[in-house]
Amino acid sequence: REKRSKLQRYRPQMRDYLSPPKTTACTAGNKRCCRHPLLVDFRDIEGFDFIIQPKIFDAGFCRGRCPTKFNPATHHALLQSLLHEHIKYDVPKPCCAPSSLDHIDVLHADPKNPQRLKVSTWHNMRVLECACS
Repeated sequence: REKRSKLQRYRPQMRDYLSPPKTTACTAGNKRCCRHPLLVDFRDIEGFDFIIQPKIFDAGFCRGRCPTKFNPATHHALLQSLLHEHIKYDVPKPCCAPSSLDHIDVLHADPKNPQRLKVSTWHNMRVLECACS
């Protein structure tokens, strides 16, 4: 059996922790960082009556705990997690936040000519995945 140095034995393999998660959608009872549904109805929000479609969409949001090494978004998040847990630096744990967002296409009245319709792309409006960062 080959002997390894202490550094080799304890060096975290950062790339192992940064592989993409299989899913970040929440399941019943899950308390870790995951994506929750958030149905937005533009009809309920003052000032959005110019929107024709979509009336409702799932914006999603991220919530949950970020235990050490759990689903880090970046190498920095992994390092922050390890420093918080093992060395007790005065550094907070990583927080659950969106790691992948998508756009929505919005059909609405043209602000310059309300008689015309226009399609606009609103970027970063829908949470697809969550991670600890």
